[in-house]
Amino acid sequence: MAAAALNPEQSPDPGLIKTTDVEVQTVSGDTETVRLHPTFWPGMEWAFAHDAEVWLALADPDYTKPGTVDYVLIETPRGEVFFPGYCLDGALRIPLHEALGPDSDQLSAGLPLVEPGKAREYLGIEEPTPEEPHPDRMIPNPDTVDASVSEKGWHFNAYIDDSGELEFWLLNGDGDVSKPFGKIGEVDTRGKGITVVVDTSKIDADGTVKSDDLVTLVD
Repeated sequence: MAAAALNPEQSPDPGLIKTTDVEVQTVSGDTETVRLHPTFWPGMEWAFAHDAEVWLALADPDYTKPGTVDYVLIETPRGEVFFPGYCLDGALRIPLHEALGPDSDQLSAGLPLVEPGKAREYLGIEEPTPEEPHPDRMIPNPDTVDASVSEKGWHFNAYIDDSGELEFWLLNGDGDVSKPFGKIGEVDTRGKGITVVVDTSKIDADGTVKSDDLVTLVD
């Protein structure tokens, strides 16, 4: 979505970290309501004030609420591209520059016109080969796991809020959320489908959780 302006009356309060519904005026003159994270605002306001192009990438509605802005791409009048928001410039612009070299800005500026699922092909970046997770650091599949493992009676449960932060908790065999063994980790989903591995070596047979940093996001 090509954006032309934000509704200034909906500017987030300082310190707000929750995604909220805001009105965006598009370059075609229409007004659309999207779910926007407050960390996108400063970069977007700067872009509108300096005649830069602003593109909103909407997240897949199969994984998050419809209308959620996954990231914002800004192209300056000089053709430079950056991504405003918490950690996004480092997570997107820098890796693209490292992978694409001097053509990075030009190729990144064309991303809004690329069909969904075709970005890697357009950029010429191959899909990474996923590493096989360590057998001791996998979430057991109840349909295939050895019976001796199932008898521990563990359940993993996860909760997500509007910020996209996904928390993982270890529950007993009854799946009683009111009496969890403990929190085992959290990851930032950024509104996307994810794959994680859990380090079960720090969970005792009685359910004692020795760390709340046992969940790792698989790139």
